[in-house]
Amino acid sequence: MPSNHNFVCFDCRANVRRSGLAEAPLCPQCGRECTDLGYKVPIPPKSDLVAWQRLYIDFREFKRRIAVTRDEERVANTHRLERQIEHLESKPANPGREQTIRELRRRLSDLKQPAR
Repeated sequence: MPSNHNFVCFDCRANVRRSGLAEAPLCPQCGRECTDLGYKVPIPPKSDLVAWQRLYIDFREFKRRIAVTRDEERVANTHRLERQIEHLESKPANPGREQTIRELRRRLSDLKQPAR
């Protein structure tokens, strides 16, 4: 059974607990979609404005680090595929080589597509 997650509205400083598998609930005060912080993040009291600001800054930094890591992994995978293609193209022809190169080029093209 999944643990209940903390969904918060940073604008209202409201906290809603729901199953992690549930869709993000709407804020009971303003009606906007709440942000899932997981089940381990402690939620400060509504009256502690400084703690809520710190929580928001920490959350944004966490999201930024995830995005940077994904970009770094995408670049590393792109270079790895380019090296594999170059290596295969330098080898003598054989029955499966062209098919493998096509598959690697398809994966490379997928990596270069903008994120959705």
